[in-house]
Amino acid sequence: MLKIKSLFLKISHLLIFTILSCVSNATEQEDRGTRYSQYLFGLHDTFDFPLADYGSNPTKVTPQPIFQPHAIVPDSSGRQQEIKKLKPLFSGDENPETVRITTRVSPNYYTFRERFKYVISGEKPFAGKLTGTITPDGIITNGHGFIEKVPSITNKVRKLFGSENYDYRPLALEKIEQGLTLNHFVTVNPAIYYDPSLLPPSLEQSWQSIHAVYSDTAIDTINISNFYLQDTQKIGRWNYGKLNHDHDLALLTFKEEYEPKHVCPISTELPSINSLVRVRMYQYPLGHPLQKVSEGDADFTLSRHYCLTLHGSSGSALRDPITGHIIGIHAGGYPDKHNYFIPITKATLNDIEYKL
Repeated sequence: MLKIKSLFLKISHLLIFTILSCVSNATEQEDRGTRYSQYLFGLHDTFDFPLADYGSNPTKVTPQPIFQPHAIVPDSSGRQQEIKKLKPLFSGDENPETVRITTRVSPNYYTFRERFKYVISGEKPFAGKLTGTITPDGIITNGHGFIEKVPSITNKVRKLFGSENYDYRPLALEKIEQGLTLNHFVTVNPAIYYDPSLLPPSLEQSWQSIHAVYSDTAIDTINISNFYLQDTQKIGRWNYGKLNHDHDLALLTFKEEYEPKHVCPISTELPSINSLVRVRMYQYPLGHPLQKVSEGDADFTLSRHYCLTLHGSSGSALRDPITGHIIGIHAGGYPDKHNYFIPITKATLNDIEYKL
């Protein structure tokens, strides 16, 4: 009798545990959008779910941003900064010259394993997200958004033996989005997204004046800095060698029939290198449609800056807060240390000529 009672209790406990687990998983899935939004809006300092591009569905979690080290860094005095200093910009407040860029590897450059996986399944490889800025000469951003290491066994073996040379492949441009905030948010409530097709009449005119999506058909050429690829050589489908991250720049030029309404000039000269310079950065951290802005000091002697960034901030412009002109391009960072950037002037564009 005791054995039967004990068995009955164990089965009861198992059923209760199973039910609670199902409820917990459902609640966790439902909670992801809210928790992620709270993280982006600075209400929490951590977010333990995968990086995401939610679109109009705040519970959809898909890894998206270009992977490159970025960091929540101390300020120039060594004081810790909170993510709250990444200020969200809502409908109509975002910088219209700053765009979110989506890239994806083309089927022409699949490895054998990828060809087997994606062609048979019908799936697509993950899209990458980075930030760019529209200038009179085109969209300036990072080169690493358009070049990536080939995920091959050969490259894994090279890494195992500490090699600095790898096979690289180009990434294809998918789209460039401008005025994303107006396309996704109507209030300052971080948990509320909305369908662009339900645009309120009061926002229609301002939304249309700023929002645009440019496909790859709008782009004439994708140019990479000559120095970024100078230590590589074309072998078969791949570029083999070592990338020069001191010149991690790309320029996307528009076709003549496409004339963006909002452009940001590039400075003709750099600030003094004898002192820290205050800069401002507009960016799409984590590839999210909500644009954010941060400010901090930049050291042009060491090419370091102390603005807050996250994955997806790649390619964001460092701007002089007085003139608004571009004086550098963010490239990456080291947690608890500093971020780094590439100083640029108008003349720098002369070295961005390698066409993908």
